[in-house]
Amino acid sequence: MSNRPKSLVDLVCPHGVERIDGLTAGYQAYQVLKAALELGLFDWLAENGPGYREEITTTLKLNGMITRSFLQALVDFGFLTCQDEKYGLTELAEVFLVRRSPCYQGDLFLSIARPDSWWNNFKDTLIAAKPPQQEFDAVPTPDFIKEPWPSVPSGESCRQSPVV
Repeated sequence: MSNRPKSLVDLVCPHGVERIDGLTAGYQAYQVLKAALELGLFDWLAENGPGYREEITTTLKLNGMITRSFLQALVDFGFLTCQDEKYGLTELAEVFLVRRSPCYQGDLFLSIARPDSWWNNFKDTLIAAKPPQQEFDAVPTPDFIKEPWPSVPSGESCRQSPVV
């Protein structure tokens, strides 16, 4: 005798599937932010100011059919604003996602998906006798530690640290 439901209408999903859904959503969110960084969206908005969807689509050579969803996702994540159908940067994006910012975190974020990143090949890292050394595993030099952080708001440093 089988415990399988006769139809999808009878299917009762056990509690806990939302955790898997959350991981899937996290991966999708990562891909949205990764695309925005790779396309230079934040840098373009920092240089040109708020722009209409059509302008962003044309300038960045995007598929217009999905641009609205892409930009809305970035609004929902708190990286863009949308006022009067013009998209602009939030303070969060200006500080951490614009390349010219002293607190820019985009390269660190993108490094996770590099082909040689141990996060990108995590299974291989887990079974390796010795995991490969990554750039952020290296010990900082004394010059790096002594280096001042110019133009950082409130005198706070914006060091890039790996996410574990």
